[in-house]
Amino acid sequence: MKTLKRDQFIGNLHNGHRFKSEIVHVPTYCEICNQFMWHAEKILICTGCRISCHKKCHSKITQSCTLNVQKSINNSGGRFFGADLTTLVSEEQSIPVIINKMFMIIELKALFVEGIYRKSGSVAQVRSARRAIETASKFDDLNLEDVPVHVICTLVKSFFRELPEPLITYELYENFLNASEVEESYERIRCLSVMVELLPKCNRCILDRLMYHLARVAFEEPVNKMGPNNLALIFAPCILRSNQSAHAQEQLRDVNRQAICVQALIEEKLKQYKSTLTQIVTLEGVGEKITENLRRIEEHKNDSTASGEAYSSSKMETARQLFIEQLDFLDTERDKLIQDLPPLAPVASSEDLSSSDEMSTSPLNTDKGQQEEYALDFDAPPIFGRLNNPSSSRVRSRHTRPPTRQFRISRISN
Repeated sequence: MKTLKRDQFIGNLHNGHRFKSEIVHVPTYCEICNQFMWHAEKILICTGCRISCHKKCHSKITQSCTLNVQKSINNSGGRFFGADLTTLVSEEQSIPVIINKMFMIIELKALFVEGIYRKSGSVAQVRSARRAIETASKFDDLNLEDVPVHVICTLVKSFFRELPEPLITYELYENFLNASEVEESYERIRCLSVMVELLPKCNRCILDRLMYHLARVAFEEPVNKMGPNNLALIFAPCILRSNQSAHAQEQLRDVNRQAICVQALIEEKLKQYKSTLTQIVTLEGVGEKITENLRRIEEHKNDSTASGEAYSSSKMETARQLFIEQLDFLDTERDKLIQDLPPLAPVASSEDLSSSDEMSTSPLNTDKGQQEEYALDFDAPPIFGRLNNPSSSRVRSRHTRPPTRQFRISRISN
């Protein structure tokens, strides 16, 4: 790492952060604007909490420096941001109510929004939402439905970044980094699974919920452009960091190892998510066959009654009852799997969900046909809005035949 002799520290502190100017050796994300910081670019790193950002972004930081754990708790005075995890969970509620609400809103509205978690929310709206959360009388009664999704994503990242002790505890930090050195992906996942089991119960439950949430986001990568690699680069510094002071070059080298660990956890959850979808489709296929058998039994019963033939009621009724029980069992199992999936509902575009300070409405949005952008279930095909070309109804100009070559030569000679 190149050491800068001049302008190494920012003269005025901001929210308790003391920034040090460094040179990027490993491409990473700015934790404020979530844009890439490329090789050889000058960045700022807080010597306390190690948050990294562009020079132009350091003044936009809203959270205080978390160098000293007790100081962070006392200074923030927050009931949610900067609070200890044990104060936010209980025996009945293993996931903090607010963070679970944020996950559900994102899964309902923002899975198809391009750049989700990469784009930052409006600073003014983030401050307003933080104030509403901290001053809420009851977290259960807090309504976040009207908060823009990019603001909610910023709040999610802030929650994990401002924890007094990261979600993956300081004690297991080196063990997780060592697991990233394992070459075989299967062995790496096995090592990480052992490390996860060593976490406290509340940390383990929240980490599992977070990874499953990120897997849902990564599943829609063809639309939102946020795969496991991109999400890992964003969340690795939030949930996996050290409390030991180290050289900046070593810390930048650890960024890649942190991202490898988080990416492996996301990809493992993504496999489970895809497996769940496959099981649902399989159960639906079996259910259709059972329904067809029930229909044939009913037809045979009706035909026998109409023709006056003897109907073997005992055997057919036994088979019918068996099919009904099987169908009920399949429906129950399918419902259990569907509960873990995000609802497939029409969503707005990324422009409609942007977190700008001025919200504008367009009369074109009242057309119901243009609001359905995605399939509502597994059977229906996607429905895309179609914009009419304004040139299609324009009056075409009359085609004129170009003059012949002989005519052009005669005009030139005259």
